[in-house]
Amino acid sequence: TDLSTPTGGSSPSTRELHAMSAWAGKLYVFGGLGENGPLDDLHEFDIASGTWTDLSTPTDGSPPLARWNHAMSAWDGKLYVFGGLGNHEGPLDDLHEF
Repeated sequence: TDLSTPTGGSSPSTRELHAMSAWAGKLYVFGGLGENGPLDDLHEFDIASGTWTDLSTPTDGSPPLARWNHAMSAWDGKLYVFGGLGNHEGPLDDLHEF
């Protein structure tokens, strides 16, 4: 499947050093290093329908700091983001649950 030309929604901006995880037929992409610096956005790709959804607006609380070179894992319907590098913060050692 070509993820850069979705059948619906807008694909995430170009990035590197992001994290991706899979759960229940969907791929999730968080953060990374974009053209203008670190990113703090969360995107979902539905493999069956070929559509992207921007999940960046949190329903409770605020999103984690923008970061790259971090870890993300999916477990029991939740996503966990840990660590990475921040813009001026240096190495990050925080854990976030989505």
